[in-house]
Amino acid sequence: MNEQNETRTLQLFYAGLMVDAAANFEHFGVAQQVREKKAREQAVAAPAQLAQLGIRSPRELFERFSGIFGCARWELAELEGGVVQAETRSCLACAIAKKRGGGKPCELYCINPFRGLAQALNPARELEVQETLWEGGRCLFRLS
Repeated sequence: MNEQNETRTLQLFYAGLMVDAAANFEHFGVAQQVREKKAREQAVAAPAQLAQLGIRSPRELFERFSGIFGCARWELAELEGGVVQAETRSCLACAIAKKRGGGKPCELYCINPFRGLAQALNPARELEVQETLWEGGRCLFRLS
């Protein structure tokens, strides 16, 4: 197996583990508590994570996470006023969760981490979620 195939296999395993965890959190009735706890932890860890990954801009944030996790391929656009829009029409974790009938992975594994990291950027950005693939036909985020 070449390096590219190994990376993709690891990304598939990771997405499956995320989906399995989200389903278990839902099953045991602790999903909301886990999301809140992880959001607080993410806010604290975000500055160090940005530094470790060399992320300095919203564009780098989405590009780096696409490369590492392979879950979504974000298309980015710069809008008026410095707003960055990120859109994807496919998400590996969301697709697996829907196929398995599991819990929604979006907030726990995507929205909250992006929100925490965006707030730790210099200058800080606010994440606005317009749509997710869980409910709609795409994920559409804006960082202002």
